[in-house]
Amino acid sequence: MELFPDRSHIRLKSHVDGLFLSAEEDGWGVSLAARRASINTAWQVHRVQRDGKSYVLLHSAAYGRYLVLWPQPGRHRLTLGVYMSSGQEDVLWEAIRAGTDGMVRLRHGRHKLYLNAGADQGTGRRWELWTVELIPPRPVPPVLPPASLVSSPSPSPWDIWCVRIATMKLLLWLLNTTVPSY
Repeated sequence: MELFPDRSHIRLKSHVDGLFLSAEEDGWGVSLAARRASINTAWQVHRVQRDGKSYVLLHSAAYGRYLVLWPQPGRHRLTLGVYMSSGQEDVLWEAIRAGTDGMVRLRHGRHKLYLNAGADQGTGRRWELWTVELIPPRPVPPVLPPASLVSSPSPSPWDIWCVRIATMKLLLWLLNTTVPSY
């Protein structure tokens, strides 16, 4: 799906309240946030094919973990998790186009629940619409000029003499200090 180009960075904006899907500061939770310019709202898209279907994996740009649907008794919860194997299913999301204005629904690949605005997925019956905002890549930083050689002055005879005197004074003090016996 062209709304989710592989390896691109995106933000998901809730159509209901205009907030962005965001990784929480603890590095594990997921919620909605108003701050668009936060790295916590940036997700890198990874595309995978399984059994002839195309899935989207959303990788948090802030914490390096994936958006997963974690089953709990009676409900499911969105969290950030580790993607450990190619057969792992809790990270798979199906992108379903909703109209022609760039809206999508994200449905979990295994549990078939839709990504809702709240982190507590409950039954997942409410179909949340999301706007996908592509984050353009930053321009390449300018090429820096080559480093110039800086000539460091060699120590003067006076500097060498001062260091030698200080070293001799320290040695004499150490030799004259008595070592206590225990």
